[in-house]
Amino acid sequence: MNLNISRDEASCLKGYAILCIVLHNLLHLVAPLVKENEFYYNYNYRSYWMWNHMKEIHPNLLADILSFFGWYGVPIFIFLSGYGITRKYENSKRTLQETSWPHFFCYNFKKLWGLMAPAFVIYLLLGVIFWDKEFSIFPIICQLTMTINFLCPPKYINPGVYWYFGLTLQLYCVYRLFFFKKTVRSFWFWLTVLAIGSVLFCWMLLPNEREKVQPVYEYFSHNCFRWLLPFLLGVNLGRYGKERKDNWLLIFLVSFVSLGLLILFSFNQILWIFTPILAIGFFMGIVKIFMKVQPLRTFGIWLGGLSAYLFAVHPLVRPFFSNLIVSPKQLYLDGESWLWTAVYLFVAIVVAWGYRWISHRYLVSLCERIINRCVKSVSFKKK
Repeated sequence: MNLNISRDEASCLKGYAILCIVLHNLLHLVAPLVKENEFYYNYNYRSYWMWNHMKEIHPNLLADILSFFGWYGVPIFIFLSGYGITRKYENSKRTLQETSWPHFFCYNFKKLWGLMAPAFVIYLLLGVIFWDKEFSIFPIICQLTMTINFLCPPKYINPGVYWYFGLTLQLYCVYRLFFFKKTVRSFWFWLTVLAIGSVLFCWMLLPNEREKVQPVYEYFSHNCFRWLLPFLLGVNLGRYGKERKDNWLLIFLVSFVSLGLLILFSFNQILWIFTPILAIGFFMGIVKIFMKVQPLRTFGIWLGGLSAYLFAVHPLVRPFFSNLIVSPKQLYLDGESWLWTAVYLFVAIVVAWGYRWISHRYLVSLCERIINRCVKSVSFKKK
């Protein structure tokens, strides 16, 4: 198996990962479908429910799979973030000024903020106009500064997907502080792994205190601690990955073993912590297979180019379709439900394409001017 990721493979990974995320974020709102274990392990009845639907080939099985497993597209993006940041900044062509802490932070903050902030402002406007939502000023400020992950309780994160931008910024900062320089890499790596492992182990040993543990773990999962393992896997692959000829027997083996262990680990609260790594192994194997099928390769690469914008705008589209998929009294998704799901996906892709065009034409420069003005204002006040 090739232990390096080409540009096309990375785009294809992003394309199919965002497809899973977008469909998951709609379908997990549908009442009859099996819900996910994402931010905390909600007992194991969801896993058994999913397993029963798989055994009996339930009529909702495809939708159940997307609802229950679709969120694993998130660790794919985290893994690729670690891979990409390493390949970018551990390049000998990078100057000292480009890799300096102030430049590193400002550049990546601008990149994430320019993608998130306009979509978030549009979401607020749509919420007031169409959905009769009320927003508090403090969570809005926290979201716009990408600090909502650790300053606000998770219940205040609205819409849910935008917590990811703050998480990515945290992971970038962790990389620059602890893993960029060789002189501190090994010490901080093992210290971080041991600390996180100890905390997780202590929390997972409290099965009779679930009501106390789960809110803490949900808070824990909205920040970088939960996601360091897939991120560091990407960092190490970006640093040490080598070009090798693909071994197709190994690719099939990795894919199916990862899928089998992912299902198995879903039944244990401690082993479930490691399922994102297994999801990465499964996705990488499947995408390498897709890369050999021209239509799947072309679609994956094309969608991967839209993935960041699709991630930002699909929360704007989802509320218009969530009530059209299935009524509370309906137990199965019929043809009309799947038609609305397909329309939702199509509309989200069209909006993402338009958002990318507007962003490249107007928003990137506008967001940079806003951030630069804020930085200059803060610097002037300090003087």
